[in-house]
Amino acid sequence: MPYISVSRTNSPYSNLAAEEYLTENVDSPTMFLWVNSPSVIMGKFQNVYRECNLEYMRSKGILPVRRTTGGGAVYHDLGNLNYSFIIPNSEYDVGRQNKVISEALAVFGIEPLFGGRNDLEIRGRKAGGAAYFKGAKNSLHHGTLLISLDLSEAERALTPNKLKLAAKGVDSVRRRIINLSDLNPDITTEKLIDALIRSFGSGYGVSREVHYNEKALAEKAAKFSSDEYVYGLNPPFDVTLEGRLSAGTVALSLSVKRGVIKDCLLTGDFLDDSLPERIKSVVLNRKYTDLNDIFSDSETLSEFARLTEGDAGRT
Repeated sequence: MPYISVSRTNSPYSNLAAEEYLTENVDSPTMFLWVNSPSVIMGKFQNVYRECNLEYMRSKGILPVRRTTGGGAVYHDLGNLNYSFIIPNSEYDVGRQNKVISEALAVFGIEPLFGGRNDLEIRGRKAGGAAYFKGAKNSLHHGTLLISLDLSEAERALTPNKLKLAAKGVDSVRRRIINLSDLNPDITTEKLIDALIRSFGSGYGVSREVHYNEKALAEKAAKFSSDEYVYGLNPPFDVTLEGRLSAGTVALSLSVKRGVIKDCLLTGDFLDDSLPERIKSVVLNRKYTDLNDIFSDSETLSEFARLTEGDAGRT
């Protein structure tokens, strides 16, 4: 029998803990719905110092958070509804899961398009996004639905990526975002939750509530809130090269000893869990001079692009 769980907390650390717990433990299709207090939720492989305006966030009590999936950084507040589909690997179907969202939004006369790099678009503007993870037992498909997000606060909390801004322009980035309440003022978080629950029940059958192991939840929440987890993927490196590949915007940080690359770290808004290790296999123990112009040299760029070709968005 499927499960439904609606979070009773706005703590992003506790909500991510519950999501991970469900991904590891449930044995039937599950939908988890949650709303976070103001926070910036980074992709698994992103650099917190590059994505967040930490000084501003600290002054406003906005929390930096790292999730378990790849992709880009997003701002959350009480005007943003998050959904998680935790589905046994044998039943996982993104189209079926997206249908739950489509049918719920149809109640409010809103017709979404799922396209781009996992964006949820309405009339050519972004009203949400999604990311994915495949575990040993279950697959996770989670995303955001912007109901009445404070877009000006989101702009202040996030540090704009210069490469993205150069490609799209500041004004176009701002124009692309839209709240669902702009399309239908009648939509609220509570009403959308009810619509999603009905839609999930229609698609997956009668559902029951989840029972959590509170000790396990507390341990996971402590992990997500720890400095080691939030900041631990940001060790010092000698040089960082930035660019855009088919997998997304990336920064390749290199530790160079006597002209040879001894360590490397790939960060960015890509979704493929295996990409950092595959990139490492290409650059490790090579001379730094071979890679100095990696993002401007077409031949080297092609080498990296081939590694990512066809893998963007897959797990």
